[in-house]
Amino acid sequence: MMKTLLAACALVAVSSVAQATAVVSDVSFTDDSITFTETGNMSGYAAPNSEYLEQFGIFYTGNLFDYAGSYQANSLSGNLFSNDTINYAGNTGNFDPAYTWMMTSNSNDAGDVFSGTAFTISWAQPMLNTAGSGTFEFIWGNGNVSSAPTTILDTATVVDGNVRTNAGNVPEPASLALFGLGLVGFAVARRKAKQQ
Repeated sequence: MMKTLLAACALVAVSSVAQATAVVSDVSFTDDSITFTETGNMSGYAAPNSEYLEQFGIFYTGNLFDYAGSYQANSLSGNLFSNDTINYAGNTGNFDPAYTWMMTSNSNDAGDVFSGTAFTISWAQPMLNTAGSGTFEFIWGNGNVSSAPTTILDTATVVDGNVRTNAGNVPEPASLALFGLGLVGFAVARRKAKQQ
C-alpha cells in the first residue's frame, strides 16, 4: 500500500512538470486591432483533433465581435514565436463562431515556443466592440471545423471593454508536488496510527 502511494505521488510530481505552459498577458484591443504577449511553449497540450496543426487563432465570445461583413485579411506585426514563423496571415471573420486564424510554417506546432514579445493583429475596417463583454480564447487548431475541436491555450475575459487576463489557470509544478508530499505524509501518519 505504501509503495503504491509513493508511486502515485511521484507520478503526480513528475506529471505536473509537463503541464501546459502558454500564458497570454498584456492584452489590449481597439475596434480594428488586438495586441497581446504570449509566453511559454506548447509542451503539455493535447494536439487538436484537426488536420490543421499549424493554425493558431482567437475565438471572440459575447458581443466582442462587431462586424457585419464576412471576413477581412489580417495584418500582423511582431513575432508570435521564437522558433517558428507565420507564413500565412489568414483572416478574421464571422465564421460561426467569430474568430481569427493564421498559419505557421511548421506542419505541427507541438514544439513551438512563444516569443514573449508584443504581437498585433489588425484589420482595415473595425471588427471589435471596444465596450463589449466576453472572452478572447487563444486557440491551436482550426476553429471552423466543428468535427475537429481546437485546443484552448489561454483565455482573457473582457467586461465592458476592460480586459482581465486570466492568471493562474496553469498549475504550478511546485504546488502539485507539495500536494503530493502532503498526501504521502498523511498516508504515513495514518499507517503508523493503525500499527499502534
